[in-house]
Amino acid sequence: MVRTFRTENSFWSCSVEAPASSLTLLYAIGLNMTQASLHCFTTKNAILIIEFAKDERERGVSIQEAAELGAKLRFRAVMMTSIAFIVGLAPLVWTDGASEIARRSVSTPVFVGMLAASTIGIFLIPMLYVVFQTLREKTRRKSRVTPTPLVQPAESSRTADRS
Repeated sequence: MVRTFRTENSFWSCSVEAPASSLTLLYAIGLNMTQASLHCFTTKNAILIIEFAKDERERGVSIQEAAELGAKLRFRAVMMTSIAFIVGLAPLVWTDGASEIARRSVSTPVFVGMLAASTIGIFLIPMLYVVFQTLREKTRRKSRVTPTPLVQPAESSRTADRS
């Protein structure tokens, strides 16, 4: 069930309600692990993709090609890290036995978060680079255009000499 309500911080917020048995303390720990570890993972990969793309852009490659090259150069490293992480979590997600609930509660949010972080890192980051780099270059071009002065400097010096 999804419920919307008004809070002090934002006009609309969204709350997702789930059965009480599925939201345990261990599940909350798993969500916190997901936020902390995957934030660092996604940020690191995004920085590296952007750095490679900026290097290519400085060499004169178009913005879109630079983003594609940055993503291609980092693809193997991102996928190797992601797959190793996901495969390492798979036994915890599909476990049976005495501590099945505890293991699944911790590993499921991390597992799903890692899949999402990998997808974001490979597809969304280069697309955002293209959008923001295009906007950045357009605004720089506009700021470099200097307006022509209304009074020519030579004319103002002639009028000063006559008086």
